[in-house]
Amino acid sequence: MAQGVLDRLTLQSGDFVFKEGEEGNQAYVVQDGTIEIVRKNSDGEDIVLGTVEKGGIFGEMALIDDQPRMAAARARAGSTLIV
Repeated sequence: MAQGVLDRLTLQSGDFVFKEGEEGNQAYVVQDGTIEIVRKNSDGEDIVLGTVEKGGIFGEMALIDDQPRMAAARARAGSTLIV
């Protein structure tokens, strides 16, 4: 049986999981907390596109389309993710 397939990531409020434009090779499940999906507008301001709460999955599009991240993901509050 494979070990280390699922890891946990603990974040503080404001910590980024990944940033817009980065290469992506992982998806995440929110175990606790809330993650904001954020994109910069033309003025460079962060616009929250949505939130992902406990049980939600995000980051999977980078696995499907093999493209750089289209938005950033950051913790709204202290959060634990399953990678």
